[in-house]
Amino acid sequence: MTEETTVSVISPSAICQIEIPVSDVQASLQFYEHVFGWRRSPADIQECIILETQGTGADGAPPDDSRTIGVSLIPGAAPPGRGNHVGTHSHIVLYFKVDDPEGIVRRAVAYGGSKRFGPRKMPSYGEIWRITDPDGNQLGLFKAGVAGSA
Repeated sequence: MTEETTVSVISPSAICQIEIPVSDVQASLQFYEHVFGWRRSPADIQECIILETQGTGADGAPPDDSRTIGVSLIPGAAPPGRGNHVGTHSHIVLYFKVDDPEGIVRRAVAYGGSKRFGPRKMPSYGEIWRITDPDGNQLGLFKAGVAGSA
């Protein structure tokens, strides 16, 4: 299949969010706080529990927002060895910050993937979509919103 328009490349550096499905929220909060130093943020979004991951860079420098990746815990995953609950996922999902999520969704479908959902609007935050590749691996797309917008 040939595409006539120029396709912009999505760099791995565009990763902006990681969703981690969890079966036991409290145990997971303790794990990520004590192992990684990530604490629960007071700003939860929908079903997500946002973790504060700000720290210093690898070189000891203060954090730079341009390289900050958000991490969210998603309650509802099946406990290990128990399969997956209906409607949830049991794997980490990477979200990429993009300018044209609709175009990416169209290309994903055209090349054997699928659209899982989107846009899902999050007031004052942005919009998210989820797509799959031909093997069913889920990838997230994030388009930042304007503060105060719906």
